[in-house]
Amino acid sequence: MSRLLPMAVLLVGTVFGAFGAMYLNLGAKKARLEIKALMRNRKLTLGVVLYGLSFLPYLYALRQLPLSIAYPMTSMTYIWSAFLATKYLNERIDVWRWSGITAIVIGITLLGAS
Repeated sequence: MSRLLPMAVLLVGTVFGAFGAMYLNLGAKKARLEIKALMRNRKLTLGVVLYGLSFLPYLYALRQLPLSIAYPMTSMTYIWSAFLATKYLNERIDVWRWSGITAIVIGITLLGAS
């Protein structure tokens, strides 16, 4: 069986996870630790929903791929999060972080080739 489809589905899940993290970050900046306030915080709610949606592709991938391939691939979330942080949150990513992101990409490429 080809691993390409489950890997692609998992990749989509990591994008959902990264957007979820970004919206959690945006929502957390204005969050008050009161149940009603948390439930009215749309960015926080969207972050939770997107994070939850990222679980479904991961579950599908776990049915099709060995854990030793599926789980490390979820580190793509870090890469998407860095891109989203620079584009939408105006964060600056220094050379050390970009080096780490490069190492993640190399590792995932090696996993896909194995």
